[in-house]
Amino acid sequence: MIKEKKYYSAEDLMKLDREKEFIPLTFDGMFKGLFKKDLNLLKDFILSQLSTDIDSDMCNIQLLDSELVKDKYNEYQKTVDICVEMNNILVNVEINREYFKNVEKRNFIFADKLHTMMLQRGDDIESLENKIFVQINLNAVDKYDDNNNKLTFGTDKVVLYGLDSGMVYNSNKFVLVKYLEYYRDVYYNKDEKLDDACLWLVLFTSKSYLEMYNILGKLFDNDRREQFIRNVINMNNDKAIFEDWEMEKLNELVKYTSEKNLKEKAMKEGHDKGLKQGLEQGIAEGERKLKETIEEHVINMIKENIDIEVISKVTNKTKGEILEIKKKI
Repeated sequence: MIKEKKYYSAEDLMKLDREKEFIPLTFDGMFKGLFKKDLNLLKDFILSQLSTDIDSDMCNIQLLDSELVKDKYNEYQKTVDICVEMNNILVNVEINREYFKNVEKRNFIFADKLHTMMLQRGDDIESLENKIFVQINLNAVDKYDDNNNKLTFGTDKVVLYGLDSGMVYNSNKFVLVKYLEYYRDVYYNKDEKLDDACLWLVLFTSKSYLEMYNILGKLFDNDRREQFIRNVINMNNDKAIFEDWEMEKLNELVKYTSEKNLKEKAMKEGHDKGLKQGLEQGIAEGERKLKETIEEHVINMIKENIDIEVISKVTNKTKGEILEIKKKI
């Protein structure tokens, strides 16, 4: 492991990338931990996305209950990612690590719920006119629209709009839908200079410590970049966050290799040897890859000195199976 020093260099982070997995900034535990540790960082990010002329130094920020459990059936076990109050602005930031079309209704409904929570006891409903509510949806995976065309826009602003009247009925309540992969594509593949608001969104797509370091260099001075990097490294070393990340990867893998998804994939690809044979082969291949990947997760967790009982719970492997895998290391 790299020794503590005043500043990490690009070479240090290249070495770290070879030694340790990088947990993405869009992962729930990383995102919450990073911004709850530094509310001024969160404030600067939010203000950049709101395109407002509010002076950051004159804007107070208060973290509300970011673990408030949503209480409706379609909100079950979903928690608020970040919810803060800034002067007369209430901001809810949601990280979506699945396609936005799968969560948009749930998020919009919850935005309405939070908006009404802005009313203080005894306040009149008209008092909402003097308050601003915004929900920021950061979408980590979307690259294509509903017609399977590559996204040609990165931000969609959703307001209460009359289709017949053409009127915006409430401009103080809106949702910003941000497609992170769009900004990543512009950053790497288009000859365009991005402003800080867009660079923030590219930063969230970082796939390594070194990439994060390079993007941060365009956003912050050396001291602030260094603090950001140290916070991210510390959270990557947090065993609880690491366990949650391993669990999410396994859940996604199991979901991907489910028979339903394999059948849909087989139908789309139109196997030459027939759907049945293609499906059987796909399931067998999926099971093989699943077994190999779970074993890789077990090895990673053993190297991080995670307790065997925890590894067993996360991977559904017996202690005996884990010990057998440990012998291979």
